Amino acid sequence: MGMTGTFNSSFLRDGKYVIALVLILSSVERNTVCSAVPSDSMVANMIADIYHHHHTDCATLIMDSCHPENDFQERSNHIKTQKSLSRLFIPTTMVGSNKLDDSRVYMSSRRNRPLNIFLSSGPGVALTINLMSEENWFRRARWLLFLNDSVEHFFSNTNLPVDCNVLVAHQPLASDKVILREVYRVTRNLPLTENYYGQWCIEEGFTAFSGTYYSRRSHLQGLVLRAAALNMPPTSEVKYKDNKIQYGGYVGLVWNVIEEQMKFRTEYVLAHNMGTGSEVNGTWTGLVGMVVNNKVDVALELFSRSTERLNAIDFSSAVYYDR
Repeated sequence: MGMTGTFNSSFLRDGKYVIALVLILSSVERNTVCSAVPSDSMVANMIADIYHHHHTDCATLIMDSCHPENDFQERSNHIKTQKSLSRLFIPTTMVGSNKLDDSRVYMSSRRNRPLNIFLSSGPGVALTINLMSEENWFRRARWLLFLNDSVEHFFSNTNLPVDCNVLVAHQPLASDKVILREVYRVTRNLPLTENYYGQWCIEEGFTAFSGTYYSRRSHLQGLVLRAAALNMPPTSEVKYKDNKIQYGGYVGLVWNVIEEQMKFRTEYVLAHNMGTGSEVNGTWTGLVGMVVNNKVDVALELFSRSTERLNAIDFSSAVYYDR
């Protein structure tokens, strides 16, 4: 049995733990556009290095279907890149951006974890990413975007939740290295946050930052989380102080440490006479039901994992085992 937290899709929409990956290659220095454009071979080699670093099994090249007048050039560029990737033994397929909804199950597969790649960054691509970022399956996929615009401008109307790894890459002028930074929003209304992630060059390939994902995402900027709490001593214990819930017990002690370390606050919702939850005729009960139905963002209790629960909610890493 593992003590884990569960998170609902509406909160994930506002930012949380990583599942998806977006890589953005930008040839801009802040707001200054650089005229240098990576060659097909450079693009393919960078894709291959990122592909191997994240242990993906296949790659998908996504063409912008919103501007048919550019279709010939778009397809030509994608075919060249596909051929270059083929020479590097990277299995690759192509799909139009208007077909992404039909391909979402494959593109977000947790088993194969394909790397989904945008080679261009026009208005159609921005609109596509803006719409996809609101979908749950977007977070389960990995994305690679080559960007020829400033990050702030391109994502000005797009929510980049913290559970998506958005890597922004730019090549400084007179440099042979491409610098990669993570970009995300803790919540929809907060500005983009940037963290150094690594760098790539032809001679050395991709060099990743040694810090862990959680060390890079350890500051939630005072975010308030709604948490379902049970009074089930000794694992969890609810007390009141000044008409506010003070959460204790083993689960409470662990959660309080996480809250302090990750710089967020908790608004507790007491779950009266509820268990952890089960599925009855397609409807979830208990704490799982509170998460699924968006009554809370996280449920705090000792949860055992099951296939049914994994299909309904996300679990944190286990911090308690019972043999």
